[in-house]
Amino acid sequence: SKIKIEVHQLQRNRRRASEALGKLAYGHAKDANMVNFTGNAEFYSHVEKIDNIKESIANKENEIDQIKSQYNLEEEEVKEIEPLSEVLEEETKESND
Repeated sequence: SKIKIEVHQLQRNRRRASEALGKLAYGHAKDANMVNFTGNAEFYSHVEKIDNIKESIANKENEIDQIKSQYNLEEEEVKEIEPLSEVLEEETKESND
């Protein structure tokens, strides 16, 4: 379940990185009327970060599969724990509403 928490955190990081990339693309398209990102280092650093996170997620998921196979576990037997950061974020959203 520790690895699943790490996967959740990586997925959260990927969402944030994707949002940052989207904001960058939107800003360039709106402000500079630029839709071609050839040679734009900032754009490609976001893309690279997202790709690295995706690779980390795949590695963690493979690690989970290996553990399940090693101990002959079914998916239902692997405890799913919501990361504390997501619980706190959800509580903050609810208290702000």
